[in-house]
Amino acid sequence: MKHVFFQIQNEQCHTPGLGCSFMNVELINEITKGFATKWIFKCKMCNLLTTLESENNDLNCIPINKAIVNGTYAIGIGYTQLAEFSASLDVPYMAPSTYIKYSEEISMHMETTAWSVMELAGIEEKKLAFEAGDIDSDGIPICPVVADGQ
Repeated sequence: MKHVFFQIQNEQCHTPGLGCSFMNVELINEITKGFATKWIFKCKMCNLLTTLESENNDLNCIPINKAIVNGTYAIGIGYTQLAEFSASLDVPYMAPSTYIKYSEEISMHMETTAWSVMELAGIEEKKLAFEAGDIDSDGIPICPVVADGQ
């Protein structure tokens, strides 16, 4: 909400001489894309259209739809549970195709990250094996696995 109020507060008198401001506008349209919203206002004095957005498009901010899909991954739910929860709050929610789009994007990033982390772990384990002298007769490092018997 801070971003929305910031946009309202930074609206200057948009037509010199008329003295109109955001207080003179009326809402003419609301556009929702998942959990993101755009509101279009029209000034009753000068007819200027003003658009306010619910989210900050700053590159340092994760878009709300992407953050919500990521959150569903984090808590182990999917689209159906998200839709049911949103409906119980009377909050408009994203279409299944939007969820799938963000889900595929997040999955790709997760896979890339997982491979990077596994490669780094392999390099570290190889280094530790050489340091510990855990090498087979062909000079290949061995990583001993210790199980607790359960």
